[in-house]
Amino acid sequence: MDRNKTLSIDTGALLRGVLTLCVSIELLFFTLDYHVNMASGASGAIKRLFSTAREDSLPGWFAIMQTAMVAVTIWLIWAIVRHRGATWRSRGWAVIALFFTYLAFDDGAHIHERVGTWFDGAGESSRLGAWMLDMFPSYRWQIVFMPVFALMGLFVFGFLLRELRGWRPKSVVFIAFGCLALAVLIDFFEGLAVNHPLNPYTAIADAWQLDYWTARTFGDSPYDTLVHFSKSFEECLEMFAMTLLWVVFLQHFTRVANGFQLRFDQTPLVAIAESTDQRRMADTRPAVSTA
Repeated sequence: MDRNKTLSIDTGALLRGVLTLCVSIELLFFTLDYHVNMASGASGAIKRLFSTAREDSLPGWFAIMQTAMVAVTIWLIWAIVRHRGATWRSRGWAVIALFFTYLAFDDGAHIHERVGTWFDGAGESSRLGAWMLDMFPSYRWQIVFMPVFALMGLFVFGFLLRELRGWRPKSVVFIAFGCLALAVLIDFFEGLAVNHPLNPYTAIADAWQLDYWTARTFGDSPYDTLVHFSKSFEECLEMFAMTLLWVVFLQHFTRVANGFQLRFDQTPLVAIAESTDQRRMADTRPAVSTA
C-alpha cells in the first residue's frame, strides 16, 4: 500500500463551503424562531428548542460549537507559528487563542451573566460599586466585562491587521467586529427597564399600536415581541460575526500551513507501556557494588 499519497484540499472551495453552510444555518435558525418558536400552536418544549434567544436551544448549541471551532483553528495557527520559531508572533496568537477559548466556555457556562448577577448584589458593599450600579442602567455584566472585552477586541483587531495579508481579509475582520459592536449595543438596549427614557422598544410599542397584530400572530404583547426578535437578531448577528472570523482564520491557517508536514510515528501503545514499566523497574532496582 502506498503510504506517500498527498491529500490536497481546495482552500477556496473549503472557505466558500464553510461560509455558505454557516450562514445558511443561521438564516434557518432565525426562520425557525419566527415560524416555530413564536407560533401559537407549537408546544413549549419545541418552542424552546428553536428559540434563538435562549442559550439551551439548538441555536445556542451551534453558537458554542462555532466559537469552539474558531478557537481550535487559532490554536492550530499558534502551533505552526511557534514551530517555525516566531516567538512574539506565537505569543500574540496564544493570547487570541486563549481569549476565544474563554468565549466558548463563557457561552456554555454563562459566566458573564452569572458574574453580572453576583456583582449586582456584591457591588453594593463598596462606594464605587454602588455608584456604578446606580449610574449604569443596563445588564450588570457589561460593567464588569465590557472594558476587558473592548481592550481584547482592540488587541485582536490590531494584531490581525499586522498578520493578515491583503485588504480583503482585513475588511472582513472590520465587518465582523462591527457586527459584534452592534450586537453589544443592541444588548445594552435590551437590558434597559421598560420605563427607561432610552428604551426604544417601549417607544415603538407605544407609537405603532401593535397590540392586535402581535396578540393575533404571536400571542404576546408588542413590547415582549419586539424584545424577543431583537434578541433573535442580536444572536444571529453574533453568529454571523463568528462565521466571518472563522473564515478569516481558516484562510490564514491554510496560508501558514502551506508546505507544513505532519508525521505520526507508529509506536504501539503496548510497547510504550512495556518500555515505561522497564524504565521504572530499572530506576527502582537497588545498585550492586562491584568493589
